Amino acid sequence: MTIIFDKSAETLEEGVNNIIEASKLDYAKWTDRDGNRSDYFERTLKEFADKCSVQTGRNYIKVVRDNSVHCFVVAKVTDKLAKRGFKVGDILKPAGFNAPALNKARGNVLDGNFAMNWTGPLYLN
Repeated sequence: MTIIFDKSAETLEEGVNNIIEASKLDYAKWTDRDGNRSDYFERTLKEFADKCSVQTGRNYIKVVRDNSVHCFVVAKVTDKLAKRGFKVGDILKPAGFNAPALNKARGNVLDGNFAMNWTGPLYLN
């Protein structure tokens, strides 16, 4: 399942909240795929946003859920990022707990219209 989230954001904070909202919507879709949500999924759906935390670093905002990195968002464009064509608000898949994958952006939180799974941004095609 995938959510295409088309809502744009005025600030990075609002954009990160949109990521969490899109992920929660996808999780709700995923848990209700057969029309039978168990008590466990109902409880985890209610706790979904509470288990998300946002850590702001020098260049990136890291979204963490259940001690796993959900995604990174570019907060500041450095020379290295500018050479690769990244801009503020770009959503990046994690390469590890402390670093994003710098191959391609998976969308932009300020522009909206990004695809998101409850497990994180989508892989590249």
